[in-house]
Amino acid sequence: MHLISELSDHLEIPENAVCEDKMINKKDMSMLESILYLRAIEQCSGKRKASETLGTSVDTINKYIDNLENYFGLKLISTNGRGSDLTETAKRIVDKTSKIKEVLDDIYNIKLNNQEIKGEVRVFMSLGYASYMVPQDLSALFDIFPGLHINSITAMDTSFFNIKDVDIAITYQEIDNQDTVLISEKKVHCGFFASSQYLAQKGYPVDLDDMVKNHRLITKHDSLLARVLGEERFKKANICFKSNNTLALINALENNTGIGIMPLSFALHGLVCLDNIICDCPITYHLYANRLTKDIPRVRTLINFYKDIMKKLENPVPVPSLKGEPLPILRQSSNKAS
Repeated sequence: MHLISELSDHLEIPENAVCEDKMINKKDMSMLESILYLRAIEQCSGKRKASETLGTSVDTINKYIDNLENYFGLKLISTNGRGSDLTETAKRIVDKTSKIKEVLDDIYNIKLNNQEIKGEVRVFMSLGYASYMVPQDLSALFDIFPGLHINSITAMDTSFFNIKDVDIAITYQEIDNQDTVLISEKKVHCGFFASSQYLAQKGYPVDLDDMVKNHRLITKHDSLLARVLGEERFKKANICFKSNNTLALINALENNTGIGIMPLSFALHGLVCLDNIICDCPITYHLYANRLTKDIPRVRTLINFYKDIMKKLENPVPVPSLKGEPLPILRQSSNKAS
């Protein structure tokens, strides 16, 4: 049984979390296994008993110890009639391995902790956020915590629920309630979007006035559109489709109905971002927890999960510049009618 193999099976280096000179390499792996064999010799008072305990051969242990001695240029094991003793240098090395064992113990406890994370967590989500979630994230969560269950309540705004009836709430709105705790918040930048088919038929608007005068607009009832256009433009706008349902708005955009405001990441969904028109009205997502249940292990686990999800809500494309020339945002080819 190779101790370092067991360690490496449990450890995973997060992407972008370490730079190249800090990554574990083959030399490090061999070094770790060698010093763990050295630790086993001390604990078992000899190579033979260490080999029996670990289910390996004395020859294998000797190979790793030889490599370690060659690296340091020192003898680490002294053999006599009573068995094998560690030199002072070897004892200093073994003292350091206690930290490795602590890491291993923490890793082994993950399995035990996962088994304790079970039961139902009640989550309220504003409808737009629910449509913005990445389904595979939930799949990974349930793979790790198979006993965890989410009871999700989705509505347009916080008037549809009582915070005492949920454990977690993710909303566009701020909640001012003594039973809630604000855990995290995130601003997500938005832009004007349309389908390439719509732009091919109607042309690409050159500015807000052109868009108001010559294009169909879609919007939510409580909309960012009025704030972006201003009162006078908003009165003149041809708002052909209005809904309180975010999914309905997305469907309308995708089916060539008109132009609407969406988070910038919708450029990756195949929609065209009108990157020459500034939309300086970000959406703020708020993550709240029930003060009375937030420290229950299953609730805390899901709170941490949603905190990580919100961190991923970075804008995957550049934000248009509010000064000078706007930055290009994945504009798809479209026939611009005059």
